[in-house]
Amino acid sequence: MRFNGSSCFWLSRISESLRCSIRTRRTLSPSTLKRALNNGAKFIGSVIVASDHPLTGFYRYTNFAGNMADSYNALTLAQNNLYFPHVFENSLWTSTVVLLNPSSWTAAVTVHVYNDLGTLLNTYDTTIRAHAKLVAQPRRFNNDRKFVGSLIVQSDLGLAGCQIYMNTRYTLTGALSAGPSPSTILYYPHVFENSLWRSYVVLFNPSTSQANVAVRAYDNAGRLLNVYSTTIQPRAKLGAKPTLFNNGVNFVGSLIVESTQGLVGYLACSNAGGTVSFGYISSPTGSRTINATHVIDTTNWAGYAAIFNPSSSTAQVTVYVYDTSGNLLNAYSANIQPYAKLGATPRTFNRGKYFTGSLVISSNQPIVFYFGYSSASGTMTGCYITP
Repeated sequence: MRFNGSSCFWLSRISESLRCSIRTRRTLSPSTLKRALNNGAKFIGSVIVASDHPLTGFYRYTNFAGNMADSYNALTLAQNNLYFPHVFENSLWTSTVVLLNPSSWTAAVTVHVYNDLGTLLNTYDTTIRAHAKLVAQPRRFNNDRKFVGSLIVQSDLGLAGCQIYMNTRYTLTGALSAGPSPSTILYYPHVFENSLWRSYVVLFNPSTSQANVAVRAYDNAGRLLNVYSTTIQPRAKLGAKPTLFNNGVNFVGSLIVESTQGLVGYLACSNAGGTVSFGYISSPTGSRTINATHVIDTTNWAGYAAIFNPSSSTAQVTVYVYDTSGNLLNAYSANIQPYAKLGATPRTFNRGKYFTGSLVISSNQPIVFYFGYSSASGTMTGCYITP
């Protein structure tokens, strides 16, 4: 699958002290990065960023026609095991898997291919040269046979990975990073199923044992709607609309998943008309400090921010709003009840004013952050979550 379009990088410094090339709280713009990355020349490849201070990163791409876009967070850790919970290639959808070897040595890589039921379809062995990447459609790992399922990638050196997908009519696209290490608890800060929007929950069990799973569904106010219990066989996955976890009833809210085995989760999203798509990998943890690298709310781009409190205590949060130059625009404080979320346009945190920049959120309880965005025309959408 080839992508004909443009891409943007955002890097935001989160340190408070000393000097470096990115001023404190400033976001390095796509135009600045383009000049810095390859002397202003276009290229296809990978980017490794090193800094004397902690950074957060974000990548967004669009096609030149302006009808497709999505994004993912920069990866901060190369892993020996990567998990792709939902890969697909059939008559309706195609996807591309990317594996980057950021090290200075050749990596020996094994890709295990599973269908949705957990049956091993194939094992694919290869090598990836230093600083190179493997880019392939899923069928490459399955003897050139299309399939829908999951991948487990094992390597003797740490890898970074992502997946980009499109429908075969080239009107919809999405992107996600490879899943983190499996976790016995997963958070979906923003799920929805109503007359305007729909989503699809994936829970992948990459272990060799059956997973006993409980899914708790909450509405936006933190009210427990239902607890759904099930099992997922080894290497298999559960894929379902959120209504499955709420007795068949549509809702907008959040999910907390608990399991006896480590799982990797994913949420696919689209509007009811099927004209836009986006998605995110579920989070295995909350954090008391959230650094939202790129937040936008302008006349050209609309944004929606959701702060989910998955704890049993009230979260006292403060949202610090920064522009792209690192100037503090406003500080917004609120309380979020247990298992509830605060959902708002970013300008809510900035006294009703439009802005483009970053958010730093501090909380006395671990929280999970979701940000979704769309173009004013409604033809391009994307999202990310953190941590």
